Amino acid sequence: MHEPVLCLYPSQEWEGINSMWARSNEGMTVFKNDNIYYMTYSANHYQDPNYGIGFATSHKPLGMWNKSKENPILKNDIPDGVSGPGHNSIIKSPDNKEWFIIYHSHASTTNPGHLRILNIDRMLFMEDSNIKVVGPTRTPQLYPSNIH
Repeated sequence: MHEPVLCLYPSQEWEGINSMWARSNEGMTVFKNDNIYYMTYSANHYQDPNYGIGFATSHKPLGMWNKSKENPILKNDIPDGVSGPGHNSIIKSPDNKEWFIIYHSHASTTNPGHLRILNIDRMLFMEDSNIKVVGPTRTPQLYPSNIH
């Protein structure tokens, strides 16, 4: 049996490191693409409009994990109606050609809280191992896509 391993903790400004409420990175999802392990996670307080999703990479599932300087990969977009995106899962399309990130966001941009709605967006892997999310959106994602 293995001892618990600390993988991530709030360390980037967007994660609310000076907040009395944002005390952890949470909701992790780990997956592998092209021999690199990716960990997506939520940070900041869940009721804060700046609650968002970041990622870290590693060559081993237990780390050493390195957070991306491009974080957050999903953050609020109030004009488009997205506040506090977080707690995600990663899936591939049925033909295994595309990646999607599924997450929730606040149901209201003017009253962020515990009421949530479901979002799904395409996720792209860049040559430098960074992730780019085509979003955030509140629109259905058609399949197949012309984005590549």
